[in-house]
Amino acid sequence: MLILVMDVTGSKVRGRQEARRGGDCYGPASLFETRGHPRLVQPGAAARDEAAQRRLWELSERLTGVTWPV
Repeated sequence: MLILVMDVTGSKVRGRQEARRGGDCYGPASLFETRGHPRLVQPGAAARDEAAQRRLWELSERLTGVTWPV
């Protein structure tokens, strides 16, 4: 699997061939996750809210007219 990770400045894209799990979240490694090289991080509470995820998915399907089985 090819993973592309953009650094926090948005100026570089790095590709890595490594095994990753679905749902992994990568972010900057230093200064309160605001700078640095990408590393595995814990997403915030809003990103882990399954009810919000479901609402966003349903809204996206409705607005685009495209449905995907999940």
